[in-house]
Amino acid sequence: RDKLVTGVQTCALPISEVLLDFEKEYNIRVIYDVFTSNDDLQARLGSASQPYDVVFPTANAVPAMAAKGLLGKLDKASLKNLTNIDPRVDATLRSWDKDASFSLPYMWYTVGIAWNPKLTAKAYAGRAMDSLSNVFDPQVARRFQSCGVGVVDSASDVMPLAAMAGGHARWDGKNSLAVASRVLDGVAGVLKVIPTDEYVDALASGKVCVAIGFSGDAVQAQAKSRGSIEYRVPAEGGLLAIDAMAVPANTRNKREAHLFIDYLLRPQVIGRISNTVGYANANLKAGEFMSEAIKSNPAVVPSTASLSRSIPIPILTPQDQQDMARAWGRLSK
Repeated sequence: RDKLVTGVQTCALPISEVLLDFEKEYNIRVIYDVFTSNDDLQARLGSASQPYDVVFPTANAVPAMAAKGLLGKLDKASLKNLTNIDPRVDATLRSWDKDASFSLPYMWYTVGIAWNPKLTAKAYAGRAMDSLSNVFDPQVARRFQSCGVGVVDSASDVMPLAAMAGGHARWDGKNSLAVASRVLDGVAGVLKVIPTDEYVDALASGKVCVAIGFSGDAVQAQAKSRGSIEYRVPAEGGLLAIDAMAVPANTRNKREAHLFIDYLLRPQVIGRISNTVGYANANLKAGEFMSEAIKSNPAVVPSTASLSRSIPIPILTPQDQQDMARAWGRLSK
């Protein structure tokens, strides 16, 4: 049989049944691997011992990966289902991959605030929970420390929101980093840094009562906790992000890679994945294959007003990444 090697971030998991169905239809064996961050993926792509055929980076990481020669240009002519992509999501993707030469949208989501209303009401009765100040204002965050206040372990997702909380709405590199660093230093020792693969369970089990993280993870926590978790784009603003589909430059199975991407562009396939992982997809025709509970959930598809407050997750320079790592290290101690 032919072979296909995929590398997927935790938040972008295609469900195992989908992979099995692809294998049966095309007689292509899928080797499935999970990476924890874009940095982790870049390191693997740069290693000759780690050949992948399809990868799912966050879209803001695509320009750097392409510039380093790690990604190959897509053969869009071979993709029969390309017209299923929502042009609005595709336009957002171009905030990062200008010509969309190296990537296509897979799932999209927001980065915002999730909370357990029963627990937060006990810790701080009457408090409006859709504000970044609940996590980033030291006096407020301490009120929630008894039931657990935290952030997902992803500096590139959390620090732009910390800058917003500090009054710096638009990311501009150095100035935003300085503001975000001061905000994080103010809540060091109060916030829990939650590993990405533990975030859903931490929310669902009540180990934390309020946290900054990914919308789709909040949806999964809602399901696990039977609806006891709420999620919103913060009143001050949130981040809009896309998990992209891309083909590494050193793929050994280019034909199979494009077959797999085209398979995921089928509305019935991507709709099924959205129902399971709780992330909105970029497919115009997938709605009829998605459950009403998913389509109507504001954590999955925020209101127009909420989306208008969300900015695309920024592209980070190498200097940004180094500065972020230092600030994040202080928070994680």
